[in-house]
Amino acid sequence: MQTGEDHRSDALPAGTALRKYTLEAALGCGGFGIVYRARHNERGYPVAIREFLPVELILREGTTVRPQHEADGGQFEESLRTFEDEARSLIDFDSHPNIVACRDFFRACGTGYLVMDYEDGESLAELLLRRESEGRPFSESDLLAVMEPLVAGLAHVHEAGLLHGDINPSNILIRHKDDQPVLIGFAAAKQVAARHGRLLAPYTRGYAALEQVAGVGEVGPWTDIYGVGALMWRLVASGRSPEERPDLLPVERRAHAELIGKQDPLPTACGLGEGRFNPGRLAVIDRCMRLKERDRFQSCRDLLEALRHPPKERTEDRMLGETVQSPTVPGNRRTWKLALAALVAAAGVAMVLTQRWNANGVDRASAVNSPEAASSRSSSTTGDEESGAPQESGRDLLAERDAQLASTPGKHLRDCHGCPELVVIPQGSYSMGSPAPEDGRSSDEGPQHEVSIAYPLAVGIYELTFREWDICVDGGGCNGFTPDDQ
Repeated sequence: MQTGEDHRSDALPAGTALRKYTLEAALGCGGFGIVYRARHNERGYPVAIREFLPVELILREGTTVRPQHEADGGQFEESLRTFEDEARSLIDFDSHPNIVACRDFFRACGTGYLVMDYEDGESLAELLLRRESEGRPFSESDLLAVMEPLVAGLAHVHEAGLLHGDINPSNILIRHKDDQPVLIGFAAAKQVAARHGRLLAPYTRGYAALEQVAGVGEVGPWTDIYGVGALMWRLVASGRSPEERPDLLPVERRAHAELIGKQDPLPTACGLGEGRFNPGRLAVIDRCMRLKERDRFQSCRDLLEALRHPPKERTEDRMLGETVQSPTVPGNRRTWKLALAALVAAAGVAMVLTQRWNANGVDRASAVNSPEAASSRSSSTTGDEESGAPQESGRDLLAERDAQLASTPGKHLRDCHGCPELVVIPQGSYSMGSPAPEDGRSSDEGPQHEVSIAYPLAVGIYELTFREWDICVDGGGCNGFTPDDQ
């Protein structure tokens, strides 16, 4: 059972007696504490003991501790109470095979100690680095073997009213006897201690959600789910060669890019795992890592179901529960339709659509949404969901788009959260502009003339708001033009 860093100079020496246990060795350490292997004095079985020792607040003196500064005393005591509360909650927690079992808590030597089952294994961080060095990246079945039981265990934690707070490869042990993952390293006390500290963060960069890092928003199961998504992203990235393997970027960089209207600098799982993983399952990973809390899975039960039965289509709009009838097209699908709607509305052109087409009136929306149709659509396109890079020819994809839009004339849809409401218009001939005798007619609304549309499209029903235009620009559309929001 190895955790965190290998050594801290203030670790208690082997042979130190703590109540009914004797320390044997330090297993790992970090800025907030040290984990030891110990043995029960009477019964002889091994245990793991976590000592609460936030390096920014207290100093070791012999076998006891004292505050670094006089003002740190009250802050350390508050942090210690949180550590004790979390420890007792974990002791009362119904056992789960994929969550470390906590057995006892006591105070000694001026601080607190949590006694856990000793698990013989190696951290996922060590396993990942070893396999990468051996040229054996994680496959999809490898990923599921770790993540399914881990997410099931985390769901059990959340349903007990607890959060983990620091999901990352170092806090997951792979048990030697059965290769099962075990979640360790709960972080509630770290959050309190870090609030009083100066340098140490109570989370692992790259695996922490925005609401943890920025201190805004609401933490909840979705916060741990971001860490789970980042963990899966890292396992998918293990398939890239060292020179091509991207770094798992801290969420602050991603949020800053969104704030200034730039593309997310973190490659999607859909792009990293293309051709090696189920595209629907990759989309599940990307959804876990959405910046906005509401855009992620809200519970581990929902996430577990999606991992076991991934969606046949991987577009993020379907993952977010939107009703979108249109297929993927070359380029950015979201930007394509939004830019089209913006073009019509911003130009101030009133389109009077007099349909001149012959249709039987049968609504085929249900056919388009059938599992068979969805399977057909998903199997026809692969590639990064953000870039929309097609594997088939652009001609084939355009033909597929036309066929599906043509099957849902008059269908109202939204292409994303915050996008304008669109209506599907079939190909045909239409009158554009206002008739000359119309009351209140402006000069730019005429002359009325006939236009022909060669293929079906979706167009905005209402004029765009400034917010909708900004979303279009942020998505890379609307030629990047930013008007004054007046």
